[in-house]
Amino acid sequence: MKRTVHLLAGILLMIAFSISAYAQKIREVQLVEPDRFQTAGGLIGGAGDVGAIYYGAVPPNSSSKPVLVFIHGYTSNARVWWEDNDMYSKAYNDGYRTAFVSVHPDKSMWANGQMFAGMLNTIANHYGVNRVVVIAHSKGGVDSDAALVHYGAYNRVERVITLGTPHFGTPLANLAQSGWVSWLSYVFGQKNEATYVLQTGYMDYFRSVTDPHVNRPKTNFRTFGAWGYSGILTVSGWYLNLNGGSKSNGGNDGVVNYNSTKRPNSAVIFGKLDSRGNVNHFEIAEGSKMWNHIKGQLPGTLSREQAAEMIAGAYNPNAVVESQAQIIASENGQSTVLVEPGARALKIEVFTESPDEVWLLNPQTQERILLQTEANLRNDFLGDFVHTAEVERVGATEYIILNASKSRMVVIAATEGGSILRFSSDLNAQKLTYERGEPMHLQVQVNGYLPNNAEVSGTLLYVGDLEGKPAEGGAAYRLSFKHAGNGQFNTTFTEDLKPGIYAINLEARGNQMQKNIVHTIAVVERQANGYNQDTQDEQTGFAVYPNPSTTGYFNIVLDKAEAPANIRVYDIAGRRIAAWSTTTLQTQWQAPAHLQNGIYLIEVEQDGQSRTQRLVLNR
Repeated sequence: MKRTVHLLAGILLMIAFSISAYAQKIREVQLVEPDRFQTAGGLIGGAGDVGAIYYGAVPPNSSSKPVLVFIHGYTSNARVWWEDNDMYSKAYNDGYRTAFVSVHPDKSMWANGQMFAGMLNTIANHYGVNRVVVIAHSKGGVDSDAALVHYGAYNRVERVITLGTPHFGTPLANLAQSGWVSWLSYVFGQKNEATYVLQTGYMDYFRSVTDPHVNRPKTNFRTFGAWGYSGILTVSGWYLNLNGGSKSNGGNDGVVNYNSTKRPNSAVIFGKLDSRGNVNHFEIAEGSKMWNHIKGQLPGTLSREQAAEMIAGAYNPNAVVESQAQIIASENGQSTVLVEPGARALKIEVFTESPDEVWLLNPQTQERILLQTEANLRNDFLGDFVHTAEVERVGATEYIILNASKSRMVVIAATEGGSILRFSSDLNAQKLTYERGEPMHLQVQVNGYLPNNAEVSGTLLYVGDLEGKPAEGGAAYRLSFKHAGNGQFNTTFTEDLKPGIYAINLEARGNQMQKNIVHTIAVVERQANGYNQDTQDEQTGFAVYPNPSTTGYFNIVLDKAEAPANIRVYDIAGRRIAAWSTTTLQTQWQAPAHLQNGIYLIEVEQDGQSRTQRLVLNR
């Protein structure tokens, strides 16, 4: 994968595709020795070669060594192992037979897993061996897990070595799929099956059906995780640093938090902040930086690198979620960043569609700071252009972001010494998912500055099914937390949710304070002798049209007019933006002109019952 790949396109690494592609015909190509072939013109490997197997040249006296099969990650292909990378050359020169596969760059592990299982059988037959060793980068490790456990390829693989694989997903995928910046995700790119299944909630679900599987004990995984985000991954790495990927937690490689690269029942080779892991997500797949470490984990190797840790049982790094980030989406080119009392340095990243200037304004002194445009950090995840600024000495309670083109943008801000949110629930290492109908006990802890008028609110949005397919619409609920003292806010959610993946968007706010958490959870069908609530279809008790609205007008039709109805509209963070009462069967709401496009929630309370659904504004 060239280093010019779009920042977070090379970033969420993973995922597979639709069932129709399962029948993809496998194409076999023979490579010459690595020092003889040319990749100019895209003649060898490329974006259009899904289903291709590239066999490396066979080095002398290699029959006693295992065959190595390399699989790539999200948005990539087989070429990643030899273009601007000496991995193929290193393996060949050390006498190993190789094969490199191209699977779908933007699909789920279910699609790629089935395809890869067939490829592994073909490769083993080609070389006349019973088993091979798989070396997987990023999402390729998840695809390998699916292939071995769910599609029976364990009998063709002696061991799997994963490099920066998000075995528990990545917060970057949560942000891409959340309703928080949904309008930007569609405009800028990465909202597909790959980013969908790499959500932390979906990967919790994947682990819940993979780790107990009868085939799992027949697999042998060894994992490498890194913490040295750099280069074009600096921006994404900083976001992960604010969301559980700080050095105190083991760091992140710019795409995946270190703790999420660990797989249950597997050996962890690089320990926390191990100097050998000071590489970024792309570098962890480079031969010059990783081959000697990989070689130390191959069967028959005389000198082995010892495992730093063995994840022998239950494990879940997503059980507690931390965030220091303030996330603001704006369509009109202006937004306000709040600064907590006592906070020191302020850092801001702004993602826009255009390279136009972006300014940081101190409203107290009218001082303006021009943000630096990072032209080399082009990013399909949140915006084509990234603008950054750091204020070492904070001199205001708030700052205003001004986009010269007055166009849409996403602002991510954080203060040194500012508040930190911690989100927890009933989920833990032994419990990865909720069952349908099971009450959810949710808790947000605000550590640090807590204003007297602090509130915590949020929304819960259905984003797709458990088969790996994202959804455009579905159930939407508001979350209202009560302060229990000492910065702890609690709520219990009791709706009977249908199975699927749900985005949780949370916001803590008050005087000079706003912090946000974007997270996902999985809900599975209830098991026998589980919760006894009757299964319910999603029923809102009212209709809204047009939805989406391109004019800002929404017609609301109630299912009964006998009782007064209280109607409230909330934004994606659960903040109320409109409220009224009616006794008529039909009413109308006009979104204010200043309201930006995006997802909102409408709640109708009538006869002691409350129903909610989502509104989509797209003017």
